[in-house]
Amino acid sequence: MVALGKAWPKRSRRIGLRAAGRLICLLAVVGLVAACAVVPVTPIPPASSQSVAALPVATPSSSVAVAIVSASPTAAPADGRGDEGIAATLGQYYLAIGSDPTSQKTAAYLTLQDFANPHGIYSSAWWMADSHRATIAEVLAVILYTEGNTNWDVRAAVVARYLWYCGGTGTRCQGPALINFLSYFQPWREPWHAQGFTSTEAETYLPLAEDLVQQKAGLLTALVPGADTYVRSADGLSIAGPVDWWRTQFHFANVDPSWDSYLRDRLHRLPNGPANLWVLTMGEAAMVCQSQFVCADMTQPRQ
Repeated sequence: MVALGKAWPKRSRRIGLRAAGRLICLLAVVGLVAACAVVPVTPIPPASSQSVAALPVATPSSSVAVAIVSASPTAAPADGRGDEGIAATLGQYYLAIGSDPTSQKTAAYLTLQDFANPHGIYSSAWWMADSHRATIAEVLAVILYTEGNTNWDVRAAVVARYLWYCGGTGTRCQGPALINFLSYFQPWREPWHAQGFTSTEAETYLPLAEDLVQQKAGLLTALVPGADTYVRSADGLSIAGPVDWWRTQFHFANVDPSWDSYLRDRLHRLPNGPANLWVLTMGEAAMVCQSQFVCADMTQPRQ
């Protein structure tokens, strides 16, 4: 028993050394694995959500960084969202309408209200598809398409009318100026009669419409020379300015035969297009209309 008692400690020490050696190796392996596992491939972003939103993402070019932000599918206009004037107009019904004996202004207002309502009858229209709001440029694109899709002179007159009422205001054109402009166009007042009011082909006029709102030189100034620098003025006809308003096409209509005969006789020229389409400059309108370039409804028989 004594011999056995003396031999046991030696064996225990050998087993203990072996176990300790194995444990040291195991810890070393685990340490290497852990060391590899804790080194991040990319830096951990800050906890703040605002910091994360500005974190650049690597791109193929080292000189380019893309921010993680919720960007709009289309570029925002230079001076805002693009719907400032529309929103302001819809918030001031009585001021925007003013005197309205023919109800044309009210009709224009109601169409604008429907046009800009993301949950209304035009909620699936092309102008709501990306941003779910209607911009003034999209309004103009629809008018350019429904009124002047096949006639350069009519497009020029639409552009000139917008400049006359809203030049220099950008996306903030609002109130009486905007409603007076819109109320001139029958397809806008009565969209249920307008073929193609919601047609996606109107988008082809969006670049021109955006240039018109921002008054950029190019096709805009080919239609109306000087349009890129015109600022709306009550004295626009009497002062020298960038736009020669007296020679600018402004009034157009498919006139009644009685008006067609009258215009041929007074202006000594033919109509601008089929179906008795007449496009009048302001100077011509001053000759044949009761109130300078503000003409009567020439689609009705002349009194």
